[in-house]
Amino acid sequence: MGREPTAINPTLYDSKTDSIIQLDDMTFNDTVFCQHSSLSLSLSSAGYDNICTAYVVEFYLDWCGHCRTYARTYKSLARDIHGWNKMVQLAVVNCADPLNEITCQTNSALFFPYIKVIISFF
Repeated sequence: MGREPTAINPTLYDSKTDSIIQLDDMTFNDTVFCQHSSLSLSLSSAGYDNICTAYVVEFYLDWCGHCRTYARTYKSLARDIHGWNKMVQLAVVNCADPLNEITCQTNSALFFPYIKVIISFF
């Protein structure tokens, strides 16, 4: 499951029950751009280890009516694709939280909810 982000504002997602990764300014780049593992790939007998997955990231505002409505759909999508987590994972960033301002600006999140697919395979 996900993790609780470093945040001031409440989130629309529950790290304990939703199969959605909650990201913030501290974890965004390391997670979606695969900087959390070594940059070199190791070849094992089963194939490549530490290959990154693609991420579908929703940028949202916790107070936004459209975002609150869309959260049900995003949670349903997370349940539907749960078995694909080695290939694609869902993540969210709460742009209403001032601690996430840099990540939201860097990813051009101007309208909400904003969905961005990030593919960072090595």
